[in-house]
Amino acid sequence: MKNTTKLTLRQNRTAAIVQQVKTSAAQWDEERETLALQIIAAFFDTELGDGIGFYEANAIDDYMPYEERYAARQQDERVLWERNLAAAPPQRVSCGNGYAAAFSPSAALSFMDGAGRRFALPCYMLWALQDNPMTSDALMSHLQDSGFYEGLNLNAEEQAALYAFIRFMRQQAFAGDEDDIFDGYTAAEQQFLTAYPQVQAA
Repeated sequence: MKNTTKLTLRQNRTAAIVQQVKTSAAQWDEERETLALQIIAAFFDTELGDGIGFYEANAIDDYMPYEERYAARQQDERVLWERNLAAAPPQRVSCGNGYAAAFSPSAALSFMDGAGRRFALPCYMLWALQDNPMTSDALMSHLQDSGFYEGLNLNAEEQAALYAFIRFMRQQAFAGDEDDIFDGYTAAEQQFLTAYPQVQAA
């Protein structure tokens, strides 16, 4: 009974995430949905833990002192990463002392640690599947940087999902004659396989 309840909760959470992504997508098809389900399954239990989330990352970007950075950190979701999907940038929350922390995905990745990037990664991939240029461009840029993978600590399922995403985005760019994006994801694939060479071998 307990396992059945857990499975039902997992299925309901997955369905809610897919519906949320589909509703806000510029376009959607079976291939995108299959990839979205792979991403959700791979990162389903990923939590932020003590990592740096969106609000704290933007406080760092704003050169905020410890008190404001700590207050911003308290605003970060740490368990259910999909709650960040619905946050509309540039949403701001008051952190006291006149400082309002921003939710700004386009800048946040640069200031997250490995745990933060891992927790945020499913959101960025799902945003990209929605054809959100602000977040997908930021992700593509970071995926080309070897530093992005330092401390990321993806497990095998997460690695496979990220690799599938990169290859999908590269294929879409090729089909759409988007040379800059195709080149970007080609470079991202090369950098990914440098970090995780066992994925291609598998």
